[in-house]
Amino acid sequence: MPKQPPKDDELLAAIGRNIAKYIELRGFESQEKFAWEIGLPKTTLSRIIRGKGDVRISKLSKIATALKVKVDDLLK
Repeated sequence: MPKQPPKDDELLAAIGRNIAKYIELRGFESQEKFAWEIGLPKTTLSRIIRGKGDVRISKLSKIATALKVKVDDLLK
């Protein structure tokens, strides 16, 4: 049987975990400071990291660029 793609909520949770991981790996003082540096409201970044609600590809691209990773790295 072929492997099933992750459900939306599982994918959003994985994206959030990966963003949080890369924020820490890149040495940002806090998620709030990272949000400020990339011009996102801290509540928006917090929602994305918690896996709540959909996230636009443009926001993922902006986050990935700031973290110096590919968007694909955030989706794993």
